[in-house]
This record gives sequence, C-alpha cells and structure tokens, in this order.
Amino acid sequence: MFLAGCLPGALPARSLRIGSYIISVKCNCPRGGERFNSVNFFKQLWVSVWALLAIVIVAGGYIPQSG
Repeated sequence: MFLAGCLPGALPARSLRIGSYIISVKCNCPRGGERFNSVNFFKQLWVSVWALLAIVIVAGGYIPQSG
C-alpha cells in the first residue's frame, strides 16, 4: 500500500517543483534568505509542536482501541 502511493505522490510534487522554479526564474525572484541554522530549526519546531501533534491526536481517535 505504501509503495502504491509513492509514485502518484512523487509525480505531482516534482511537477510543482519544476513549475515553481520556472516561474521564479522568469520573474527574477531573489534566491537569498537565511542559511539553514539548526538552532532556529529547533526553536520553530518547539513553537509548532502542538500543530504537529494535532495530526497524531486526530488520527489516534480513528484507531480502534483493543481491550
């Protein structure tokens, strides 16, 4: 089941990435921005922990409890 979803998910992701690259080159968008910083990454991860756990909480409600 997992492999059956990889190809249908990868094709739209690749086409969206290529399309956004073409549009950004045509519009001369700047490439700048901050370089990756692991300290900032973990700070933002801590800020968004409840939003990320919401999926686990909702999906956990659909899993039947045995017992």
